[in-house]
Amino acid sequence: MKFHFQLKLYTVVFFIAGRAGVDPKVIVNLRLEGNSWYSISIRYGIYPDAYYVPLTVRPGPPYGKAYGYYKNKPKKEWKKIKLSDNDIINLVNLKFISEHNKYSPEKVIKMRSKGEHYAEINTNVKAEKRGEKNHKNGKNKHKGGKKR
Repeated sequence: MKFHFQLKLYTVVFFIAGRAGVDPKVIVNLRLEGNSWYSISIRYGIYPDAYYVPLTVRPGPPYGKAYGYYKNKPKKEWKKIKLSDNDIINLVNLKFISEHNKYSPEKVIKMRSKGEHYAEINTNVKAEKRGEKNHKNGKNKHKGGKKR
């Protein structure tokens, strides 16, 4: 569980640091000082529109609340949305996995809604892209059933 927790936070650190143009250590230190992801983002001019991922479905938990904010405000007012730490964590990880892997965000949402952790989802998406259909069970289509 610790690995899953750390991975989902690293993506947020690197996302914000990359957009802010600062060393990731700066973001980590601000977080350790007790700042929220939202306040750190705003400090560097990263507004809620940066976290948005376009979808073709109406998402449920853990994305529904954040997408409700986007839906209920005109796009020009998205900078006024106040996202929670969990909203930012979920949106950054959705954005990373779907954009980095060129993978449907709707499929990521489906896996997440089944309780899969982001590390699992990312591993499964990569395995699927390589043609390993049964990665979750530790098997793949290659001889010997060994993982790559």
